[in-house]
Amino acid sequence: MRLSKRTRVVIGASALFLCAGTALADDPVPFPECTKPPLAEDVEAAKQSHGIATSRFSLGDWDKAIEFWRQAYTLDCTAHALLVNIANAYEKKGDNRNAVNALETYLVRAKDAPDAAKINERVIELKKNLEPLPTATATATAAPTVTAAPTVAPTTDGPRPYGSIPLIAAGAGGVLAVVGAILIPVGLGPYGEAQDKCPGSGCTVDVAAAGNTGRVTWNTGAAFLGIGAIAAAGGLGFHFLFNKPKPVAAEPAPAGAPPPAAGGVRIDVKPLASPQVGGLVISGKF
Repeated sequence: MRLSKRTRVVIGASALFLCAGTALADDPVPFPECTKPPLAEDVEAAKQSHGIATSRFSLGDWDKAIEFWRQAYTLDCTAHALLVNIANAYEKKGDNRNAVNALETYLVRAKDAPDAAKINERVIELKKNLEPLPTATATATAAPTVTAAPTVAPTTDGPRPYGSIPLIAAGAGGVLAVVGAILIPVGLGPYGEAQDKCPGSGCTVDVAAAGNTGRVTWNTGAAFLGIGAIAAAGGLGFHFLFNKPKPVAAEPAPAGAPPPAAGGVRIDVKPLASPQVGGLVISGKF
């Protein structure tokens, strides 16, 4: 289902108000920047939101009035008089800090407003009644004393069920893919040269043999590349999905015992590639 632009704007504005509600009540809620004129459909939607806000204000529902007036101003950010309405609702609610924020935004954006002097006097009066924001105070407390050992034994990661085999397979697949990527251009050169000369006067036995060898080489490279990519992806996926270590209870080491020596399996995989030969050299150490 494709939503109209007006519906998307209304949904976005509602999400903005929900996020703003999670902030502290004393923190002024900012108004979005006005960067472009509204469309005709946005103006119409703003009028509808303004009508709802006016009815909620007359019923004394200050929160809903603020919500729909903010929504209307988000849809039509050129209707700066809405900021005065928002400030009235905030003042009725007893939130002078947000009322001041709305009026100051009005003075900045409606620069040629005829009531600018009156609004400025109102801002000064509201600021006199502002209470200071609560400040966090640090309270010194005595450090707790541990009187008993923990009853739950600490846990640590145990060995992986399949060890390093998936990673070895992934590494071998990656190297195989690299070898395949090398062999493809190596084989395509003589194969393309033979294609240009055969059949023709320049097609000698050597050129034909080199072309056949090139075709085998780049076909082998393509196979290596595909198989290697599948092996690398499969090895990594298997390692992270099915080779997760299981937590086991850790036994405390005796006092003064040296830390355990690091161990593991070392695998070296090196590619071997030439115009006639391609493969891998794999060596390991435990």
